[in-house]
Amino acid sequence: MMLSPVVFHSPVAIITKDEEEKARKIKMSEIIERYKDKVSTLPKQESWMNNHVYKYQGFWYHQGFWYHSNASFSVEAIMATQDDFKAKPTDVFLASHPKSGTTWLKALVFAIMTRTKFKSGFSSSSTHPLLTISPHDCVPFIETESFLNNPAYANGLMATHIPYNSLPESIVSSNCRIVYICRNPKDVFVSYWHFMNKVRDNASASIKLKDVFEMFSSGISPVGPFWDHVIGYRKASLERPDKVLFLNYEELQKDANNEVKKLAKFVGYPFTEEEEATGRVEELINLCSFEKLKEANKANKDGDETSNVLSNEFFFRKANVTKDEEKSRKEKMSEIIERYKEKVSTLPMQESWMNIHVYKYQGFWYHQGFWYHSNASFLVEAIMATQDDLKAKPTDVFLASHPKFGTTWLKALVFAIMNRTKFKNGFAYSSTHPLLTISPRDCVPFIETESFLNNPSHANGLMATHIPYNSLPESIVNSGCRIVYICRNPKDVFVSFWHFMNKLKDNASASIKLKDAFEMFSSGITPNGPFWDHVIGYRKASLERPDMVLFLNYEEMHKHANIEVKNLASS
Repeated sequence: MMLSPVVFHSPVAIITKDEEEKARKIKMSEIIERYKDKVSTLPKQESWMNNHVYKYQGFWYHQGFWYHSNASFSVEAIMATQDDFKAKPTDVFLASHPKSGTTWLKALVFAIMTRTKFKSGFSSSSTHPLLTISPHDCVPFIETESFLNNPAYANGLMATHIPYNSLPESIVSSNCRIVYICRNPKDVFVSYWHFMNKVRDNASASIKLKDVFEMFSSGISPVGPFWDHVIGYRKASLERPDKVLFLNYEELQKDANNEVKKLAKFVGYPFTEEEEATGRVEELINLCSFEKLKEANKANKDGDETSNVLSNEFFFRKANVTKDEEKSRKEKMSEIIERYKEKVSTLPMQESWMNIHVYKYQGFWYHQGFWYHSNASFLVEAIMATQDDLKAKPTDVFLASHPKFGTTWLKALVFAIMNRTKFKNGFAYSSTHPLLTISPRDCVPFIETESFLNNPSHANGLMATHIPYNSLPESIVNSGCRIVYICRNPKDVFVSFWHFMNKLKDNASASIKLKDAFEMFSSGITPNGPFWDHVIGYRKASLERPDMVLFLNYEEMHKHANIEVKNLASS
C-alpha cells in the first residue's frame, strides 16, 4: 500500500543568518544546561580527537559543544530528541551508523519520494535539488542542533544515527517506516577515520591509527559499539519487516537497480512499469552517484561546512600538467607505440576487464597503446621501452608491487623514511612535508608510465614499478640497487582492483559481471597478471638475494606497523 503523499519543504541551508546562528546557540546552550546533571552521572572515556565520549543507554556520544560551536549528535541532543520529538505515522526515517553510506541513502530516498515533482527528469539540465544541494540539507538529521532549534524542518523524510533502542518512543510506536543501511565494518572504520581527520582542528594532535582501531573495535567511538548498532536494527527488521527495512551497502552497490526498486516499494513510492521501461530507475541511480554528489558538493562549496558532502579524493591531488607537456607526452608515447608495433602484433591476445584486449608478454598480460582515453601508462609498449632504455644506478631504490597491493601506502612510507632529515619540524600536521599536500604517486614516479618515459629526469633515487621480476630492466637486476616488494591477500587485491576499474571505465561502457571478472583474475588474464606468478617471482628473488630484495606483507604491515617500518628503514 502506498503511503500518504509527503509534503516537502524546500531544502534549506543549516545556517543562513547571524540571527539564526545566535538562536541555535542559545537553544543548544539551554538543552546542554537542561541535561547537565543527567550527563554528569554517565560513564566517560577518552575517544577520537582527544575528546571524551559518554555512555548512554549502551552507546557512546560526544558531549556539549564538542566541535567548535557544534553540538549536533551530542549526548544532550539525543536526550532532547527522545523527550521532544513527535513522529507522524507517515514519516520515513533513514537510520545508519556514521559512515555506513548515509549520504548515498539520503540521496536515493529523497530522489525516489520527490520524483513526480521534477518533470524534467534527472538530467544535468534539470532543476533537481540534488544537482546543487547536499543530501544532508535535503534530509535533515533529527538529533542535530538545527533541527532541535527549528522542528519545522520536519518534512516527512528525516535521518538519524540514533541506535534502535534509543529512538524516540513516537518513532517506535507509530506506523512510520525506518530504512537502515549497514556496511562492512572495515570500510566504516577507514571512512570514519578519514572523516575525523577532516573535521579535527589542525592544531590537535593526531591519535595513532593503532589506538583508534582499538577504540573502534572495543566500541568506544561516537555512536559505538558498531555491532550493537547494527544488530539492534537487524533484530527490529526481523520482528517488524513491514516497518523496518534492513539494507546492505555492498548489496546496494552490487545490484543497485533491484535494491532501489525494493527501497521505493518499501517507502510507498514504487516505480511503475512505464518508469522501469523508460529507464527512470537507472536515471535516478545515476543522479545519486558519487560523481554527481561530488559535483553538487563543489557547487555548494561556499556554503556551511556541515552541509557539504565530505569525501576522499580518488588519488589525493593530481599533478598539474601544462598543454605543452601534454602534447610532448603524447608525441613521445606515439613514437614508443610505433617503435614496438610489429613486436606487439606477434603477441597472444585476450579480452579482459573493461572489454579491452590485453597482450601476453614474457608470461604476463598488459594493455596496449592508448588503452584508457589518451593514457598509455603501464602498457606493453611502455614495459618494452623501460627494459630497453632505463639505466638504474646502484644507489637507486625501487618499490615493486602488483596493482592494488598497497602501493600508495608503501610509497608514502618509504618516501617519508628516506626524506625525514629534510624536514626539521617533523611530521606534524603543521609541517611543510610534501605528503601533506602532494600524492605519494607524484613523490615516487612509476618507471613504466608515460610521464617518466617522456622525462627520465624524474628519477630521484626512489622509483616504483608494477613490472614482474623476470621482466625488470637488466640494469635494475644487475646493479646493486635495492628492491622492496609488497604483497597482499588476493581476495582484497581482486576487490580493490574491481572497484578501481569500475571508477576508470567509461559511463557508456558495459560493466563486466563480477563472476566473469573473477574468472579472468583467477585465470591470470588481467593487467600484470597472473597474480601468483607476479608474487612468486619477487618472493624467489628475495630468498636468493635477501640483501637486495625485501619482501613485505601488507597484512603484516597493518598488524605490526612499528616493527615493519623499522625493518623497512634499516633495509
